[in-house]
Amino acid sequence: MKLTVDARGLHVETVLDPSDPEAAAVIAKMRRGDMDKMSFSFRVEKETWDESGDMPLRTIERIAELRDVALVTRPAYAGTEIALRSLEAARASAEGQETQTARQRRMRMQLVLQEG
Repeated sequence: MKLTVDARGLHVETVLDPSDPEAAAVIAKMRRGDMDKMSFSFRVEKETWDESGDMPLRTIERIAELRDVALVTRPAYAGTEIALRSLEAARASAEGQETQTARQRRMRMQLVLQEG
């Protein structure tokens, strides 16, 4: 399992073995939409509270320890999401992104050359 933090938040990547009956059951539940969220457990190192509104707002500034991540049907944070992608699809997406980035770079270079 690979855990990273990006601009959207915590990103989890793993390989599910379809020959494992438990993994196969999870894959089927994800495909049907029965499991479409994530939950995670962590220990906070630094946080602030804003109690000026009707409901206190907690801002987590630094996590000391990520303890657990899990696929769930009822998450604590509704903004979570999960998706199934094959390695080939992920690579194709990354290659498409690189191609798009390279195309944008070429266009910017052409624009700079035309302006010069």
